[in-house]
Amino acid sequence: MNIAKAKQQLIETAKAYFAKDEDGLYRIRPREQRPVLLMGPPGIGKTAIAEQAAQEMGIGFLSYSMTHHTRQSALGLPLIEKRTFQGQEYAVSEYTMSEIIASVYELMENTGAAEGILFLDEINCVSETLTPVMLQFLQYKIFGKHALPEGWMVVAAGNPPEYNRSAREFDIVTLDRLKVIHIEPDFEAWRKYSEEKGIHPAVLSFLTGHRERFYDVHADIDGKQFATARGWSDLAEMLTACETEMIPVGPDLIAQYIQHPQAAEEFASFYDLYRKYESDYRMEEILAGAAPEEIRQRAAAAPFDERWSLLMMLLRRVTKDTAEAVLSEDVCRELHKILLDVREKCEADPVPTEESSEAGTRDQKNSSGECEPENIDPSEIKTALQNWEQKTAERRNRNHLRGILTKRAEKEAVRTISFLKKARESAESFDDVRTVFKAETEEMNGKLRTAGEEMENLFAFAETVWPEGSELLMLVTQLSANADTARYIAKYGSSGYSRNAERLHFHGNREKLIREIE
Repeated sequence: MNIAKAKQQLIETAKAYFAKDEDGLYRIRPREQRPVLLMGPPGIGKTAIAEQAAQEMGIGFLSYSMTHHTRQSALGLPLIEKRTFQGQEYAVSEYTMSEIIASVYELMENTGAAEGILFLDEINCVSETLTPVMLQFLQYKIFGKHALPEGWMVVAAGNPPEYNRSAREFDIVTLDRLKVIHIEPDFEAWRKYSEEKGIHPAVLSFLTGHRERFYDVHADIDGKQFATARGWSDLAEMLTACETEMIPVGPDLIAQYIQHPQAAEEFASFYDLYRKYESDYRMEEILAGAAPEEIRQRAAAAPFDERWSLLMMLLRRVTKDTAEAVLSEDVCRELHKILLDVREKCEADPVPTEESSEAGTRDQKNSSGECEPENIDPSEIKTALQNWEQKTAERRNRNHLRGILTKRAEKEAVRTISFLKKARESAESFDDVRTVFKAETEEMNGKLRTAGEEMENLFAFAETVWPEGSELLMLVTQLSANADTARYIAKYGSSGYSRNAERLHFHGNREKLIREIE
């Protein structure tokens, strides 16, 4: 199966394993919960889907690469204990707790994660001395005398022997105790995931037209040559960072990620063209609704690859700005709840109502309110804000330790903490807090307006330049597939989207599609 189906299988397995009966006992006893073994070529995304499954379920996640472990670190160190049997004292070998098991308990102590996934990577590449120990663990979830805590499931990953000389095949006895999932490269599954995550459009555009380069691993007289899903994803992250920091990107950098000379060379040429299109087409003017006539004519007459790249660049900008607006909206909503709590604790006058400050309004209508009574000590406000700072930071750190802190959640936490610090430093009265919050919501509303205007201008440009082409279909489809743009459209609407969705027979299923996407 592909990575999308494999992740769904992991989530469904975890739900079944963690289900309890009316007595609070696991329906499938921990010892009978088969470890899941993900088998597939390197770089296909086995670790990523296990981590994403944990994130989506909100459970703990702990990852170990088994090639880094020795028998002692996995099993524990031997020690001698005195035991008495039938009146006779004997020296008996015991073992300290395994480093892996101890790490699970430590994570549970630090985060309160009663349930989670223990991910063991490269499970079939362990040393010969560790192999019997690992087979015992896969069968019984025990290292030495120490068992994996109840509520934690084991997910292991391995590479087929043809990709790794040190990989071993499991025997039937072991395989018969595992839940085995074979994963194959699938560009469509990876593309959908990449579109949702906002991967660099140059990578996505290139692979859409060169699918044979998505996963290409082979060896010849020149050695091993490979391009993997992991390589393309990591390269995309690097491209975004380089463009932001004005760092040049050349063939040498690309070849460090795509270790397949021909694929790297092809992408390097494509990327040069992509950057040229980005400059030549003056995207800022297109999204501002002021595209010159010569730009419209060039886009209309451009070959397919050029049109595709241009549309992907424009979509990237719109989805990026929409994601920023939606994130700002979530931060403001969270801050509003926090400030209501602070007001209640300090017995201050009301902050703006949710109707006037919630992110659902594009034009902010904050009420100024009145100053709180003079007998309210500003230190009370500062203390309440500081307490929320600490709570937010602790929650962020706890989720980070659990391995389930997404990049977006981290951004939301950081911005919330930053606001609370700024509000605390200026809080001589509750009106000072209102002022800071009003500036935050006004900035949010500006971002929401910009996102909406860019979306409408993009549709207007596409309708003028490609009235009968597949570009409008792709535009509607991509905006529907992206979680942030779909949420924006569902909440605020988009005349350009509605117009073209109806034209493309999406109108009957629009609401259903958006619900499914969310």
